[in-house]
Amino acid sequence: MWATALRRAQGRIPADRVLWATLLLQLLPLLLLARVVTVDGPAHLAGAAVLLSYDDPGRDVLRRLYEVDLRPVPNMLTTLVLAGLLHLTGPDVAERLLVGAYVVLLTLGLRYALRGVHAQAGWLAVAALPFAGNYLYYYGFYNFCLSVSITLFVLGLALRRRDGWSGQAVAGLSALLLLAWFAHLLPLLIAGLFVAVLAVLRAVSARRRGARCEPFVTTCFRRPWRRCRSWSSPPCFSPARPPGRRYGDQRSTWCSVSRRSAVHLPCIHAMSTCRRRPSR
Repeated sequence: MWATALRRAQGRIPADRVLWATLLLQLLPLLLLARVVTVDGPAHLAGAAVLLSYDDPGRDVLRRLYEVDLRPVPNMLTTLVLAGLLHLTGPDVAERLLVGAYVVLLTLGLRYALRGVHAQAGWLAVAALPFAGNYLYYYGFYNFCLSVSITLFVLGLALRRRDGWSGQAVAGLSALLLLAWFAHLLPLLIAGLFVAVLAVLRAVSARRRGARCEPFVTTCFRRPWRRCRSWSSPPCFSPARPPGRRYGDQRSTWCSVSRRSAVHLPCIHAMSTCRRRPSR
């Protein structure tokens, strides 16, 4: 019934044009206003500016008051993005670009997720625009807002692959989840729960049909796991450097995270896949 209503609505209204026009209208204040007003926005800009100019000559005050720690942790994405934007433009424009990217990603992410439910439901993403300037955005929780946008892409990918996963889809899912982890943990947990629920529903449906499910992990990720174990070299997992050095053990930490993200995340989320075998 609701699919018929969607087709009728699309027949009366050019839905995609309405979506893009509304998105452009939402971005118009970012083009007209000189700066973005949020509570924690200046703190994000200050952190990115310190990270950008930390090693510059004449910045002894920064080096005396701050210590750079680049070990991978959540709530790090906004600072890194702003530091990259400050290379190209000023702080006000950099923050406006970040907010504009958040609004676009939120809209496109919801459109991608809705089209995973029904191919003609993408125009309903216009509902995301009134919620873009929400309470958390006003307080400058940019990492959370970006993580929500990334999570919508995770939901859309999971909906499209609810009947079966390929190796490329699992790799894309792992990359999205890793990016969401760098932003904020709460939307990441919601995305993981959603993927797990779809996996359980698919397993129950396969059992009711009498099909045997073989975990995709045992077929697609056994060899990569062995290869990754053979690639790990002693320098990558050597003990931490002396505490007097500024960067500490970030090299070993990044190596460990890259190894885990390349193997553990795909293995976890590939548990939702199975190969259907005819019942005997």
